Amino acid sequence: MLPCFHLFYSYSTHLSSMLDVTYGKYSPYRYSSL
Repeated sequence: MLPCFHLFYSYSTHLSSMLDVTYGKYSPYRYSSL
């Protein structure tokens, strides 16, 4: 894949893990990014 896509993917994964901590593991934000 493109490096910029990989960078965006790792950033969004990091962001969703932060949302996990903030909103809880059953947050809709986590599953909307799957």
